[in-house]
Amino acid sequence: MSIQERGISIAPQQERQSILSSTGDLGVSRRSDGRLYINGTRFSSNHSEVEENFRRVLAIKQRYEKKIGRVVFRGLVSEGVIAHLLTSDLKRHIEVAFPVGEFTRDDSWLIYMANNREGRNPIIPLESMMLETNVNGRESTLPLEKVKSAIERGFTFTDIIKDEETDQVYALWGETFGWQKHQIVNLAGRLNEARLQDTTNKDVWFSAVKDRGGRIVGLAMAERLSIPGRDMTALDIVESTEWNVLKEFEGNGLMTANVARLNAQILSDLGNDSGRLPLIFAECNFQSHAERVGRGAGLRVPERTFVPQILVQNVSIRDGQPIEDGKLRDFTFMYLSVDLMQRHYDPSQVEAMMQVTRAKSFA
Repeated sequence: MSIQERGISIAPQQERQSILSSTGDLGVSRRSDGRLYINGTRFSSNHSEVEENFRRVLAIKQRYEKKIGRVVFRGLVSEGVIAHLLTSDLKRHIEVAFPVGEFTRDDSWLIYMANNREGRNPIIPLESMMLETNVNGRESTLPLEKVKSAIERGFTFTDIIKDEETDQVYALWGETFGWQKHQIVNLAGRLNEARLQDTTNKDVWFSAVKDRGGRIVGLAMAERLSIPGRDMTALDIVESTEWNVLKEFEGNGLMTANVARLNAQILSDLGNDSGRLPLIFAECNFQSHAERVGRGAGLRVPERTFVPQILVQNVSIRDGQPIEDGKLRDFTFMYLSVDLMQRHYDPSQVEAMMQVTRAKSFA
């Protein structure tokens, strides 16, 4: 299928070890579950340009409707573009939108626009999902305390994958998320390479929780993508993803502690880079209520004044939930605001999390 259209660029091939990427690359790419995904290649302050390009993507989807079940555009646009889109017929296609000036220091908004083929509908109404995920109250326990609690109970953390641990990672990621063993081996290689690089150049992170016997019981990882912004700048978005824990360890705070520790890794590496903080976010599986983990680690759902902040029937996950076969999953968008970053992940707390987990690591 040719998707070379005016104004839409194809994502370049990356000279790096292939993994099952959640962020993808800049430009257009074919993704799992019949998705055509576009990560914006430039900032836009022209609403006509955004409208024209998205309508062109819709036309491509219609032309190849048997192969494409969902199209997604993600990028940075100006406040003026958002104001116009919210009054246009394209408003219904906006799934996620919120201002990111706290990161970019301008009027930029991060936006997801999407369209699904007929029948690719949410499992329950959007309004119900929004009501169930309005969890933006103050969290009583700091992420640092949750990490310390896990350590006090005998658990440890690691940020590498040893050769002999590939099968353990595959057990948590293979069937659930669709990872193949060679992709896990490649991830292990990239993590090892990253240890030798300038930390500000890292684009992938990993955190695993181990029990007293050294068995991996929970996993999470993160990927970085630089989205073009105004005036030749860029916003580093870092997706925290692939959260999974063994069934017998669910509900005891381990996944929250692991995601908090992953956040600390990211901020330890990128938090002091030229004063620009990364936007750490997660697309949380509504059906497994992953937003509870996100909230515990400090993430929040953006304001829902205009849009639902939910990705509808985005991708398949084998999460063991009692959902009819063939249904994909809906995802609540959450992110770590600068205010909560400063409150829960200031430099002293980040350093404390890194030190305490290094001291107790078997890795």
